[in-house]
Amino acid sequence: MNLKNIKIGKKLIIGFSSILLVAIIIGYIGYSGMKVIEDQQNLVAENILPSVESLQTINEAQADIYASENLLLAADISPKLHKEAYSRIDSAKVRVAKAWKTYQALPQSAEGSLLWKEFEPAWTNWMEYHDKFIELEHKDNIENTKQSYSAMSNFALTTLTKPYNKANDILTKLVQTNDRIAAESDLIAEKKISLVEMQLLIAILIGVLASMALAVIISRSITRPLAKGVKLAEAVATGDLTVTIDIDQTDEIGQLANALKLMVEKLQSITSDIKNGINVLGTSASEILSTVTEISTGTAETATAVSETTTTVEEVRQTAMV
Repeated sequence: MNLKNIKIGKKLIIGFSSILLVAIIIGYIGYSGMKVIEDQQNLVAENILPSVESLQTINEAQADIYASENLLLAADISPKLHKEAYSRIDSAKVRVAKAWKTYQALPQSAEGSLLWKEFEPAWTNWMEYHDKFIELEHKDNIENTKQSYSAMSNFALTTLTKPYNKANDILTKLVQTNDRIAAESDLIAEKKISLVEMQLLIAILIGVLASMALAVIISRSITRPLAKGVKLAEAVATGDLTVTIDIDQTDEIGQLANALKLMVEKLQSITSDIKNGINVLGTSASEILSTVTEISTGTAETATAVSETTTTVEEVRQTAMV
């Protein structure tokens, strides 16, 4: 596109439109980047963090149940501690049920899904053994004999330990997996933020440079030929009609340049005609002066002839009188 042949109004429209386009591009990049970041944050806030919190709740509840079981194993436990142990177990089970429901409703990673499939039967198996332990504890609390306490403690320290450890190990892996996914999501979000910032910076830099370049090009396409036109007008004002203007463009300035060029040519033609007229007038004046001189000479000769004739007439008259 040759800006020389575009009207000034269109040049200004192109300039402002280009700036507007740059602003739109920058805005689009910013909006798209913020949308990506927002989606990533929503993923973390709505899926990953609730998953991590749910698993941590289950993990803490499991620890409370395990601690309460150990408390119930203590000999001569007071009724108050005995009641508190069961209260902690009941509270832990309520928290587990709520967190379990929350976690299952959330999207899971492939690795997390596999671990959860392992964890569910492991937890159910541990709870079955836990319920058996509670039965033995109730029996010991009623009978309060060495045999009942021994049966309860042996079950807790041997049989119950294995399913607890299995469920706890899988749950630990689940927590670690989700913690890692959360950390990776944070890292991805940070990278996306950095990428968006870089894109915005590049877009702004390119936009500024492009706008400056376009402004210079448009400005030069207007100011340079105008300067030539001003120079020509100043020369003509001082009486110099030998100046010429060379502007090869078809916009308003090109039209003005052609008009100025035509004006100079007309002035040159008029000046030439005036000079020719002056020369003709000079020649005519010389001829008139010559004619007047000839007439003057003739008049003098006529006067002399008349004087001579008068003298002759006078002499003839005097002779006639004698």
